[in-house]
Amino acid sequence: MHLIVRTGTELIPEIIEILNSNAPLYRNIIHDVSSSDEIDVDQAWAEKNFQIRDFFILRDNGAYQAFATYQKMESFSYIGYFFVRYDQHRKNYGQSLMNFLEFQTLRDNLAEIRLFVHKHAEWALNFYKKRGFTVISSNKNEIITMDDGIMKPFYVDEHIYMHKQLSIK
Repeated sequence: MHLIVRTGTELIPEIIEILNSNAPLYRNIIHDVSSSDEIDVDQAWAEKNFQIRDFFILRDNGAYQAFATYQKMESFSYIGYFFVRYDQHRKNYGQSLMNFLEFQTLRDNLAEIRLFVHKHAEWALNFYKKRGFTVISSNKNEIITMDDGIMKPFYVDEHIYMHKQLSIK
């Protein structure tokens, strides 16, 4: 059974390990790896992000397998990071974690989730599309000015802005 909990800084090493385990996927698509938040992150990255985001981590059979960050924005929730340990892809960890984030969004009385995905991360794009996410925009100027520029601090070049409408029952 998958257990998902909000975590504090005590699990930073596990979070860094999960994210960095995906580096082989990103090294092939990111041109400037030194400026990327998708590979080779460190303690400073974690400390900075823990100040602005809630971190949720998935544990299965005693091992941490995936994590995501969650932010309640004005009218939607924002997933800043969503990673499954590289050697654990396609084991339903991503599905379980996304189900949890959708529930969290509804619990926060919101009906929309938004995120960014690298335009060449085909595996991630396919996952999000299968989960019902659609593209809002891939145009930088459009993204950083919509909704009074709320996403400008989070925008990264070569990323697509996606969203999913949830039904409130």
